[in-house]
Amino acid sequence: LKKGAVTDADSKRGSYEETISNYDSQNYYRYVWGDEFDTNTLSKDKWRIIEFINGDAIAVKGNETFDMHDGNIIMRAIKRENRKYKHCDAIKSHRMFFNKGYLELRAIIPDGTGVYSSFWLNGDGLEIDIFESLGTAHQLVANIHYWRSQEDGGHISLDGSMSATGSRRYYLNNEIFSDQYHTVGFLWTDTEVRFFCDGEQYYYHPTDEYFVG
Repeated sequence: LKKGAVTDADSKRGSYEETISNYDSQNYYRYVWGDEFDTNTLSKDKWRIIEFINGDAIAVKGNETFDMHDGNIIMRAIKRENRKYKHCDAIKSHRMFFNKGYLELRAIIPDGTGVYSSFWLNGDGLEIDIFESLGTAHQLVANIHYWRSQEDGGHISLDGSMSATGSRRYYLNNEIFSDQYHTVGFLWTDTEVRFFCDGEQYYYHPTDEYFVG
């Protein structure tokens, strides 16, 4: 609630000051970053377009890997002639630094052989894949990777047994992710991280020594 945006008549108790007198902002989440893609161009204040040609990876130049219209960003991968597809980031956030809170994405997720879609966070040796689709039409996978130095044993993937089913996978029944929009969420608290699909939690992990900051 912002003072001046509501009147006493709008308040449940008939008084704006009384309504918010016990409000403690530390106990509530507040909106700090997001994008509804409701403009015709990508916000340079929120995103950075990736441009690279790296070995056998596909080339990305300017905005040819995405379009924006009707409140959507439509992303696509392009395989170059005589190049094998490996990996492509079309856009990255360079203004959102996430350390505890809630983050979500609403999207139609494509499927098919060779199609790989993901929504992920990276920093300080820890990679959190809020989801990876791996091209499977009815399944998402949550992953937490810790990238150690070779001297410390290299890469490890944190345990997947923390969910009720002992799995990091979320399955749809009688439908596929490319048919309609689905919302994937990620909650990070002082004690754990939780993964959701359409409001249903399917995986969690304690914030142990691998989580920093």
